This record gives sequence, C-alpha cells and structure tokens, in this order.
Amino acid sequence: MRGRSDPRDDGQWQDAREDLRRPRSSEARSRETRGAPLPSLDSLDDRRDQVSAGRSTYRLRASDVHLLRTLGTFRAVDERDLAPDYPTLHADVRVLRDQGLVTRVSTHTEGARRRADLLTLTRAGRDLLRANDGHDQRYYAGVGKDRELEHDAQLYRVYRAHVEHLRARDAQVERVQLDHELKRALWQRQHATLATADRAAALGLPVDAHGRVHLPDLQLVVREADGGVTRCNVEYVTRHYTAAAVRAKVAAGFVVYRDAPARGGWHEDRERRLVSL
Repeated sequence: MRGRSDPRDDGQWQDAREDLRRPRSSEARSRETRGAPLPSLDSLDDRRDQVSAGRSTYRLRASDVHLLRTLGTFRAVDERDLAPDYPTLHADVRVLRDQGLVTRVSTHTEGARRRADLLTLTRAGRDLLRANDGHDQRYYAGVGKDRELEHDAQLYRVYRAHVEHLRARDAQVERVQLDHELKRALWQRQHATLATADRAAALGLPVDAHGRVHLPDLQLVVREADGGVTRCNVEYVTRHYTAAAVRAKVAAGFVVYRDAPARGGWHEDRERRLVSL
C-alpha cells in the first residue's frame, strides 16, 4: 500500500516473515529438507513470481502479499477503503480471485440503502500466509457473524486513521489483535489458575470496578520511538451505541472512533479518546 497510511511502512508488515517455497533446483530442495531457511514472501518485488505452498503454486508480487496480509489481519475489508492505497486494486483482486486466494462478499448497510463489496481471504489465502510463518500475527479466512459484518468491515478504516496519529510520534504497529483473539487468549485453559484481573493485565485489557473485562474491537501492539512497546485499545462505535455505552468505552481507556453521534449526543474529547472519522 502506498500513501500516508501505507501499512507496509508499519512494523506489523515489515516484521512478518512468511517463508514459502519457490520452485528450486534439486540441490536447493535437498537443503530445504535438511531444515535450511525457505525463501520469504518479503523477497518478492514488483514482478509476479512463482511461489509454491504445499501442492499449490501461485503467481505473486509484493503488492499482492501486502493485500493478502491486510485482508487476513482484518478478516473483511471494504474495497473502497483499499482503493486509495492500491492504484491497480481491481486488476490485483481479479488475479488473486482467479488463483483462489481472495473472495468477494456483498453486504448491505442499515436499511439496505447501500451495498458494500467486501474482500476476504479464502482458506487457501490464509494457509498461504500461515505456512512457515515466523511471527505471531493471526490471519483469518472468510467472514464472521453476518450481523457483525458491517461493523467489522470498518475496522481497517479505523486502523488506517489511527496509524496516522501514531506516525506523528514516530511509533509503528507491530501486531493487530481482533476482539475474538483477545477473548480466546483471556480464557485459555493454561491460565485457569490466574485471577481474571491478572489475565486481563497481562493482555493490556482494562477491568472495571465490577470485575468486568472490557474487550476492544482492535488492540494494537505499538513500538514507540524510544523502542518501548505499548498496547492501544481501539473501538469503533456506530449510531446504535447509546451515550452511556460510549462513555464506558472512553472510561476504559479505549480510543473510540465514530461515524455519527450516538443517541443522547456525545462529542470529541480533549484527549482525543473520542475521534470522528
């Protein structure tokens, strides 16, 4: 992606190391069977090259890989949100769809007044990224619950907006976690002996006075300019949120993005914890 919000400039994308096979000489294949490092998708350039994963072979270039990573990270992304960063998006999507790596899903906004075309990975696309993956970014295939699809498809747009604020302080995103990944980590069986508050603290999740853990839509693991690592919890709210619900998100320390005021009215605060897109 190019432009001010180019995720390829962020650590999240730079640190990914998907070591997938390319066609190799017999000598190279012999080295691979002995555990030698495999070529990385990050070594691709602006020309589509042949990449093999398992029994499948694909033709990919660097921009294809960045698009696949974006879709896999955020599960479903509105094509219109990708267009500014991908001048050849429609052609790229056609190539990836033809190879069975990406699929298109249509959804409707409230009242079915506007149709949105969303892009998501197929299982083959997800498996391509997961193969020999050397870092802990989670990738998804397909869409989640239909009733949450319209909301979840906005999260990439929220992410792009927040990346601009991070760049202002020379910070970079190293990892993105969605709410269900955080929920799964919170309740892992191996942590059963830990108190809920301790589990939440380890994941950078706030706990209110009633002992309830607040889960954000996105949690960004951020590398600060001084080298330190912080976590930023981000929420996207729609017009269906009440003012009380929004205040609870802000009180939990979340950075809250909105498209329109919730019922009862609320406004952007001085600490930019409540931000209009």
